Amino acid sequence: MRTTFFQKGILCTVMTLLIVLLGSICLNAEEVCKFAYKGKPERFHNDTMVVPDEMVAMSEYLYAPPSTDLANDTLYQPAIMFVIDYSGSMMGNDGNDPEQARTRVPSKLLDTLYKEAPLAEVGISLWAGELKFNRDDDPYKVECPGEKGGYCPLLQLNKTYPPDNKTGYEILKWYLQDNGNYISYFQGGYSLNGTNIYTGFQASKHAFTNTERVKEKHFNIFFSDGAPSDPRPNPNIFAEAEKVATTFTIFFGATSAPAILNTFTENVQTNGYSALNPKSDMWSILNVGIDTLYNFITKNVLNNILLDGYEIPFEMSVNGGQNVNNWNNDSTGFLFPQLFPLRGRHTDFTFALQYHKRRIYVDQNTGQIDTIDTDTTHNIAFGVEVDPNQGQLPDSLWDVKCWNRELGFYYNGTQVTTVDETMTPLEVRFTFEPGDARYNYTKASIEVGNTSANGRDLETITLTKNGNTFTGTFDLAVIDDAASPTQNDNTLQHYAIDNLTGVFRNDEDPKLLLDTLKIQIPFDFGGTIEVKKAYYFDNNAEGYVDSIYVEATTNISGGLTNAHIQEMVQKALELPGFRGFSIQNSGVAGNGLFLKVREDQSRDPQTFVTNDDKLTVKSVVLSAGGQVEAKSIAIQDKVAPIIHWNKKSALLADYKVSGKKDTLGVKFSEAIKKVSAEEPFYFLARSNNNTYSVKLREVAQPKTDSMVFEVSSVN
Repeated sequence: MRTTFFQKGILCTVMTLLIVLLGSICLNAEEVCKFAYKGKPERFHNDTMVVPDEMVAMSEYLYAPPSTDLANDTLYQPAIMFVIDYSGSMMGNDGNDPEQARTRVPSKLLDTLYKEAPLAEVGISLWAGELKFNRDDDPYKVECPGEKGGYCPLLQLNKTYPPDNKTGYEILKWYLQDNGNYISYFQGGYSLNGTNIYTGFQASKHAFTNTERVKEKHFNIFFSDGAPSDPRPNPNIFAEAEKVATTFTIFFGATSAPAILNTFTENVQTNGYSALNPKSDMWSILNVGIDTLYNFITKNVLNNILLDGYEIPFEMSVNGGQNVNNWNNDSTGFLFPQLFPLRGRHTDFTFALQYHKRRIYVDQNTGQIDTIDTDTTHNIAFGVEVDPNQGQLPDSLWDVKCWNRELGFYYNGTQVTTVDETMTPLEVRFTFEPGDARYNYTKASIEVGNTSANGRDLETITLTKNGNTFTGTFDLAVIDDAASPTQNDNTLQHYAIDNLTGVFRNDEDPKLLLDTLKIQIPFDFGGTIEVKKAYYFDNNAEGYVDSIYVEATTNISGGLTNAHIQEMVQKALELPGFRGFSIQNSGVAGNGLFLKVREDQSRDPQTFVTNDDKLTVKSVVLSAGGQVEAKSIAIQDKVAPIIHWNKKSALLADYKVSGKKDTLGVKFSEAIKKVSAEEPFYFLARSNNNTYSVKLREVAQPKTDSMVFEVSSVN
């Protein structure tokens, strides 16, 4: 059986803070609670408590009220219906009940109940073919749905009722008086013919739906003398005994009852209406006196009804654990040293609850009330189901106490909802408020991780407590998509497109498995810097590289900055080693960067590039944001060739030979395809340092790095 609880008139849901980021749910603040049922735990034996999903544990304080407070409590007091066959076969000297024991014995039982259990409720279902409470002016009559006539409802014996302010005891005694008015009052023009047992028990079942007494305290005392004869709706349908309370049957007129009554009794015993239904029984009597029948019912029926008497708890254990015996009469419960965790959607519990028991016993010979003190143990098994759709548990029945927790990531003391690659180390905080549960955490650790399918990293960060806050730090590192994270190094390695997660799990003693908290926020990656090209320049035309331009594409907001350039030069760029470069300066240039360099000039200048002239770019995450993409690119040549500085690199020939044109042979620092200008060089006169030009015409190209020119004119 699944029992749910909703507070009357109120639908209350506990809201948690939901932050939706990149399609993920981030729970970073949430209230959790413990609970206890205020009533007797026996209420849930073989049943299920259904609680909202903020519940993580059953309380360390568990209620165990005494079974009955004879002065005040009514919940566990008996509710008894007299179900009386008033058909013609019971009437007169020729009937099976000539002394009207079916009404006079209940009247005597009322006297005993009123004296010893004044909070008991008693009602009457009187019937033959139909229900016999038919007078419209009867202020106490209750109509029975689907049946003709009515019945006397369950009335508390010591309680007064309008309009005459008579007690329930007085009203019931009048109904059960053994004089001629009784018959005439109830007959009301209805025939006494027929035995419609179904109708009699329909009234009983309706009566029990209108009482607060627990089902284990619902009882029928049934008087009849024959098999059912009225066909409405089917004479034997009553024997199915559906939803019939514990029933004690007195059969008049034979030494054995009809088989259908045996079937009825067996079905009542097994219908599961209450834990006491198996005590249901039936007896056949013949020609016994009022006193004899009263004594028999007192011993075999009333003593069963009053069997539980008054119980005071004195010891309790949960799930077979250590017993506690600190029951407090003021708060009516036991205090355990710890909470009882819920383990998931469904958790099973067992209670062993020991009582000092005082049983009321009526001596059948003397009529005296005796008490017998014994100890008894109630073994109670039930489940707790966590249901997100369950509303707030009503305060009248449940003791719910809550506390709050919050989980967040912080950088430089400020909480962040996104993380970029510059935020390292990062702080994680777990904060709690004890609330009315007064719950205290003594330790906390957080599992931080990433979510990328490329690879998962998971680091456990042990936090330090300061008041109601736990805190700890860890490093972040962006890795290449092809790389795998290294775990347990206190550095959370993640990818450019990724999320950061943090998970708290209650690891106190005992562990509260449902007390978890998760936060997930995205990495706001700065972007990727990709180097596209690189060029050598010789700005002073001396044959050595003095400037390198690096062209790059960026996805960084605002583009490259000097901070990006400086870190790239230090960490990401590797120049060709054979040239012996030293970097003099660097800076932003357009959508790239420039490097002012000095080349090792102890070697001959090399104004051309080879396969060794490569720029190596390392994958680096920049502290200013962004990541440099790893690659290797060939550096392009923007350096002009120079005349080789050897003294023989420029030779004038035939300038003294008559009839021949003067020629000039030049050796360059690299191979020359052609010279397109007639005046490629300027010459300096030795005498006065004046410059003059010579127009030349290409004559021969014997070597790739040498040219021969014919002098056509000199200015």
